[in-house]
Amino acid sequence: MKGDDELASDDESMLQVEKEFHIACKQNKVEKVKLLLERHRVQVDSVNLSGQTALHWAVGSGHDEVVKILIQKKANVDLQDKNGYSLLHCAVRQGHLKIIQYIVDDLFSLKPKDVTKDGKTSFLLAAEYGHADVLSFLMNHGLKLSDVDTAGNTILHLAAKGGYSHVMQELFFPDEESEQQRITKKLIDTKNENGEAALHIAAENGHTECVRMLLESDAVCQISICNKENRNALHLAVKNGDEKLARLLIDKGMQLDAQDEKQKTSLHLAAENNLPIMARFLLKKGCNMGIVDDRGQTALHITAELGFIDVADLLIVAGSDLKVQDKQNKNPLQVAVRADQVHMVDMLIKAQLYLTWKEVRFYYVFILQVVPIAFQSLWCLLF
Repeated sequence: MKGDDELASDDESMLQVEKEFHIACKQNKVEKVKLLLERHRVQVDSVNLSGQTALHWAVGSGHDEVVKILIQKKANVDLQDKNGYSLLHCAVRQGHLKIIQYIVDDLFSLKPKDVTKDGKTSFLLAAEYGHADVLSFLMNHGLKLSDVDTAGNTILHLAAKGGYSHVMQELFFPDEESEQQRITKKLIDTKNENGEAALHIAAENGHTECVRMLLESDAVCQISICNKENRNALHLAVKNGDEKLARLLIDKGMQLDAQDEKQKTSLHLAAENNLPIMARFLLKKGCNMGIVDDRGQTALHITAELGFIDVADLLIVAGSDLKVQDKQNKNPLQVAVRADQVHMVDMLIKAQLYLTWKEVRFYYVFILQVVPIAFQSLWCLLF
């Protein structure tokens, strides 16, 4: 179905009176609808280029009186538009529960096998658009929660994408659990065609409460589950700079230094996305700065190459190794030189000078303090 506010006013496949009829039905102009049907004898099932009838518009707009008028005039209740949307799909998408009840109970038009072109059942649409009350109603009428769309998305994927925690609440924490909900909980780690579980989608979109519900339901999902890039929810939260979500995941037991398919840790991702606040958070949590990716680079190498001064400064202060070499046998300073990162080169030179000074100072203290004491002890033993 087209956008909520669109009508095919320039649809050359329709007569002008038919366009007016569609608009009147969408805008709930009851008297005009009656006039067009009775006096102008407009075709009740006239369709636009998208295959939508006036009944589609009335149902999608939630105008129950217009809906009943059209049905009394023998409008075809089984027509689907070119995207495969039936009347029930239109009502579910917009969350018009009163009309959904009328369609299901009075018209007896509940066909579980009816799907849109992208494989959405009425139940999946209720989840996708966040209508928990509609979802509950459909569950009570026996629709299957185990359906998936053409992209492999379950009801949990769709609710997670929209951040609909109230839908999650209906699924995972009902007042009285049904067999349908028990079936849904078994889908908690199901992956779609992109290799994503509901946890990945919720994390990717920053929906912390949905993540919490997935982790705290009695169907508890695998917290370390990975997508096709071998990234877990923490990788996704860190990449997006979502400290609140990252904190939740770590507190729930997420492995801090897990590596993705390119051997990058969360710290690598914070570095390459120039996220100093996230990098500081991970360092405070005790992440391992010495882990290298598939190029043999630490997070400091990455900041050196990209010129991200703030993150590099945090890593240097925290004690990141300035001498470790990547697979090209280059340390962070040499990487910065090659990338022509002038300010980074200056910072790393100063850091190396400071490190050298500390080493020299250590040996100086050792010579002046430890050696004389040792010599004195030896002298006493000998004499």
